Amino acid sequence: KRTAFNFMSVHERFGGKLEIISNFKPTILYALSAPSTPESVVDKAVAKAESGEKVTVADVKDWKAELEAERQRREAAEKVLLEEHQRCCEFGAESNERRLKIRELETHIAGLERRINDCNAQPDPQPIFVEKRVIPADYETAKATAAKLKEDLAAMRKKQDELVAAQVKAKLREREKELADLDRQAKDAELRLQSLNKQIDSYSSVERMTRLQRDQIEKCRSMLAELAANMEGFDRLENDPKTDQLWAALADMLRNGADAIDFFTGGHHPGLSLVA
Repeated sequence: KRTAFNFMSVHERFGGKLEIISNFKPTILYALSAPSTPESVVDKAVAKAESGEKVTVADVKDWKAELEAERQRREAAEKVLLEEHQRCCEFGAESNERRLKIRELETHIAGLERRINDCNAQPDPQPIFVEKRVIPADYETAKATAAKLKEDLAAMRKKQDELVAAQVKAKLREREKELADLDRQAKDAELRLQSLNKQIDSYSSVERMTRLQRDQIEKCRSMLAELAANMEGFDRLENDPKTDQLWAALADMLRNGADAIDFFTGGHHPGLSLVA
């Protein structure tokens, strides 16, 4: 049942694209046709296969993991930008409210100052008249209120400057932390890359050694097969002790070789003999 579903998934993803299906083993096709596999991963696998390189299930998983990590990083960055925008909006709203309050205070102060200037501009009484300059009853109160409002206005402007400076410092601290996190992530990625390269090198050395040993085994098998085939057509030479001696030496060498192979594969310790 599972195999049938896998076949159906391959058909739904690739249909009659025989040039794709023929390039991969069934396990690779199952991984590529999974609903969770993006089209970009399929394109990467096809490009790698067309270039003559081997595509594995691990490759598909790694590419999908890379895309998922990139998606998470992008969502995290978008979240940070959204939070930053919200904070800026809040700070902007607060700044607008303060600016409106400052304008109201400035308007109020300007009105009080006009009233004070109007009072100061009244002409001094002429000596020939017994007229007295009339000072409004709230003159001193208005002056005191104006002075107090000026102090409040200066305090509010100072507070606004302090808030702006604090916001700037906070942004700088956030950027420093973000840069430090990115630097740490880069160092971690570099260490992981070094570890993977070492692992890949070890796999490559094992593969080379395996190939050398199997080539040697195949050569020896071919030589022994040729020896067995030729000996069927040989006749023993009655009056040729030198040839018999060489055959005996060869037999000792083959026995010694068999003992060495047994020892190499975990068998007994070989007792090698010296052939003159």
